[in-house]
Amino acid sequence: MNLATTTKTITATEKRALVRERDELQARINRENQCTYIENGYRNGLSPREYQEATARIKQIESVLKNSTVIKTVILGKVITVIKNDGEELQLTILVNPKEDAKDYLVCSLQSELGRALMGSKIGDEVTVTSDGKSSTYTVKDIAD
Repeated sequence: MNLATTTKTITATEKRALVRERDELQARINRENQCTYIENGYRNGLSPREYQEATARIKQIESVLKNSTVIKTVILGKVITVIKNDGEELQLTILVNPKEDAKDYLVCSLQSELGRALMGSKIGDEVTVTSDGKSSTYTVKDIAD
């Protein structure tokens, strides 16, 4: 498959990692471009192979970024909106330490069944948890940026 014509889904974390890698490679090329004398016979202080690999990787990363859709996933600290199976809409966040203060939304512990079930889910995913013998299903409606 050709990367230029394939749409791929990536997480925001994967996108940040790709952007960081691209920027580091570009900074290395830019830094090396400032060298005026070629001590070891290589252009810009990079071997021809290193230069070619870096520029090829930058092009590959840019293609992936251009042709990707970023999917949001539930991670620690993100405010998420869920709809309970009874229609109730809740805003909550998952924290390691549920004693942290949250003024506009509920706080859910990572150690709770709901917190564990929601981690890594995406918009539209449903999770079912059982508490005191009663099952409740939650649908992820939104994940804040």
